[in-house]
Amino acid sequence: MGAGVNSGSEAEAEVAIGTINPPARSAAAANTAAVLFTSFPSSTLVRVTSVDLGLGLNPNASEHTARSSGFRHPPFREYLGTSPQKNGQFGCFFSWKFCCDAFLGAMVPTIRLSVSERRGRITAEERVPPMGKGDTLIHELRAGLAKVANAEKASEMRKYMKSEMPYRGVPKPERSQLAREIFNLNPLPDRDTWTATILKLWREADFREERYLAVDLSGYKPYLKWQSSELLPLYEEMIVTGAWWDYVDELAIRRVGPLLRSETGAIKPMMQRWAKDNDNWRQRTAVICQVGSNEETDTDLLAETIKSTMDNKDFFLRKGIGWALREYSKTNPPWVKDFVASHPTLSPLSRREALRLIQ
Repeated sequence: MGAGVNSGSEAEAEVAIGTINPPARSAAAANTAAVLFTSFPSSTLVRVTSVDLGLGLNPNASEHTARSSGFRHPPFREYLGTSPQKNGQFGCFFSWKFCCDAFLGAMVPTIRLSVSERRGRITAEERVPPMGKGDTLIHELRAGLAKVANAEKASEMRKYMKSEMPYRGVPKPERSQLAREIFNLNPLPDRDTWTATILKLWREADFREERYLAVDLSGYKPYLKWQSSELLPLYEEMIVTGAWWDYVDELAIRRVGPLLRSETGAIKPMMQRWAKDNDNWRQRTAVICQVGSNEETDTDLLAETIKSTMDNKDFFLRKGIGWALREYSKTNPPWVKDFVASHPTLSPLSRREALRLIQ
């Protein structure tokens, strides 16, 4: 077993593995990863870009979940340094591809690796396929974030947002400029590519800004023609898996809200269901999705969603109820004042927020 690496920034390295007895599969996988990691400096950033699933894939790391046997798995996470044990142990039929990206702007060689095992024999046999337009866009966005990363700001932003996912440390103004430039230079050809790119960027994010960029891409003006009620499941996934106000509020107000106004018959019943859902973030979305609707506000729906959620003690939900009522008070103060007066069980927080502008 071995790997050869040239010094150029585009050098490739392959690992060929001979016959392996079934009991040694896990060790072979770890050794392969060890060759890859130790072939580069400790500052090399290594990303698993894809895994082909055959009879089974069972990585140890909890975030590595095989989705369906027999299909190409989307990219896994990134690893820094020489920690091959983090890659998990793959069984039966497997295929790996690794590639190295620049870490903090430093150029590093690229590795393309694919190995497969059938009945104990592993051979190098595939190549990384050419990237599609969505993959190219994602690659450029990640590289752009890496170039303007700020470790000090990253720590502050992560602390403020109480985020388990790390930050690159790129504030919104810089991120928005980066998004505009890269979105403009990498147009997506059709709706399917656009939605697939959003989901891939969202699901495989290693830094919170990558998810912000997925949200930004979902609202990019040239693609507004593709907005429809059919996108609600996409936004629902982002709302439920994002599960924090920085994601949810943007999606609720600027994605779900416009769909509600344009396709009321399709979206209103869903908001009625979400208001009764057990997930707090679906409930918050149902309540606040009309923020900014002004005269187009469906007061029957607003009242219904608040009455369905007002007994929930969640802070963000109660705050959202007050916010939705306060925003509508800018358009119709009497309605809000009457609603609050006729619902004495509204929480003090919701009541205070709702009446802030009309008392």
